[in-house]
Amino acid sequence: MHGFRFIFVSAAVLALAACDDDTETTTVSGPSTSTAVGAGGSGGSAGGSAGAGGAGGTVTFESYIGTTQTNLLFVAAQDGDGPWQKLTGEAGLYTFTTSGRFGLAYVCEEPNAAPFTQVIQATTDDFTSVKRTCPGAPPAPTTMLSGTIAGLSSTQTAAILIGPVNANGNGSSYQISLPAGTWNGIIARTDGTTADRLIVLRDFVVAGAAMTRNFDFQSEGSDTLIRNVTINNMQMGDTLILNSFLQLDPSPSHLLDAPGNTIAVAPPSLLMGNDTHLINAFITGPNGLRSVSTYAKAPQDMQFTILDPFTASCSVASQSPITLQCGFDPTTRGDSYGMAIGQGGVLPRVFVALSAGWTGSAAGFTYTTPDLTGLEGWNTNWEFQTGLLTSWFVSVGESTLPIDFDLPASKPEGVVNRTALAGGDVTP
Repeated sequence: MHGFRFIFVSAAVLALAACDDDTETTTVSGPSTSTAVGAGGSGGSAGGSAGAGGAGGTVTFESYIGTTQTNLLFVAAQDGDGPWQKLTGEAGLYTFTTSGRFGLAYVCEEPNAAPFTQVIQATTDDFTSVKRTCPGAPPAPTTMLSGTIAGLSSTQTAAILIGPVNANGNGSSYQISLPAGTWNGIIARTDGTTADRLIVLRDFVVAGAAMTRNFDFQSEGSDTLIRNVTINNMQMGDTLILNSFLQLDPSPSHLLDAPGNTIAVAPPSLLMGNDTHLINAFITGPNGLRSVSTYAKAPQDMQFTILDPFTASCSVASQSPITLQCGFDPTTRGDSYGMAIGQGGVLPRVFVALSAGWTGSAAGFTYTTPDLTGLEGWNTNWEFQTGLLTSWFVSVGESTLPIDFDLPASKPEGVVNRTALAGGDVTP
């Protein structure tokens, strides 16, 4: 069995995507409202050989906004290909019963952007409980942190990330406005091509109106290590983009620059607990976008084989409301599939995650986005607008992670995710 995930891997898709990285499957106990899925909205169906699903039972959904467990703007569920029904939660806890193959839809607010709708189509063989985190408002800055930076050449800067805030230190000084709290931090010395030295802060307490913390790359921190990455199955015209992120436990995550077919990583002496690296390879070209990613605490030289190119097409299925139907490449079979559809960052966006068990055994199938109009609490402002360019991205994925909705907080060592993606535009 393989991982069930929805990974967006291009700059265009990442501009649409807003799924939180802290998503994980969890077992929930406590009071909840259990709903048998019945009449309501329509759609959210696959054409072709739909999966049989797992055993019937109860699915639990736990929702958070930031770090606070709470109800979301809108949550609905679907049994099989039947109608959707709104769910009522209690303090961020929802349950519903299913015959084994189900859908879950919810709406997240996002600071400085329109709310987005996430749709999950899975089976009880994939999971029976899931936790999702919607973006919360960032904490307000209350403290001005400033200081000197030593150990930079005339071509180097300090890329500073402390808690949720980043800044650049140029020359010999910096300042950064931070919210009060206890934060981890990563300060990287870089010339824009290579991050060659790192300083890591642990449990740094931020309080008061102003603070001073000086950084010296000569007397503190450690040199990064450079690793080679080889990608197989690239084709004529493809371009490789590599990046690596140092991820402290529980946060933050800092991009480390490196040239060519290499990545920069932190030395083991800087790492503690569940600290790790996320390594991404993006391959762009005439055959679409493909990617591979992995987690590794102490990466060595790496070699990966990417998926074959993937094709898809999307068209307008209905006008009132606007729904899209997308056809998935009949020659490519994965263990998960995804869709991202949007009309810009401040306009409605829809994300769909499909497990292979839900879609069935057929390699080629179509999927129509749900019509949730008529359900209590649904807002028509969340629907696509007529006459606007609508971008769509469709993906197929494979993972070495056992069935799970997304990576748990521990970021499993050595898990490999491979994705191929196709995209286009329509104007409804």
